[in-house]
Amino acid sequence: MHVPNRAEVLEQWTSLIAGTTARQDVHHWATQWVELSATEIPDPLTMKALQYLHGFDMAYDSKNHIGHDISLKWVYSMQDIADVLTRWKAECLEYDRDPVDFKRRGRQRAMEEITRKKEQ
Repeated sequence: MHVPNRAEVLEQWTSLIAGTTARQDVHHWATQWVELSATEIPDPLTMKALQYLHGFDMAYDSKNHIGHDISLKWVYSMQDIADVLTRWKAECLEYDRDPVDFKRRGRQRAMEEITRKKEQ
């Protein structure tokens, strides 16, 4: 199975923001790797982008439950989606400068968050 790269996820993402591709279509495209494939995505930032794209069709239903493509009220606005793209691009640059340090700092942030939640 073809493994997408950053350029391909960026293309899907920008197409979604531009309104040329529907949320449901982007979700369906990302589902191949997020839900259905045992194929490993070697680049963690590509996998992270696929997970974002997979979830941008999440919406609230009439009982305020969240699910894919229920279309009553989107969880993520287009501005939210654009903001996440900006952060993802910055993370890509940071990761590419030093992947080992990026992963180390990510683990450190996760541990700090766990500690913070335990203290609440």
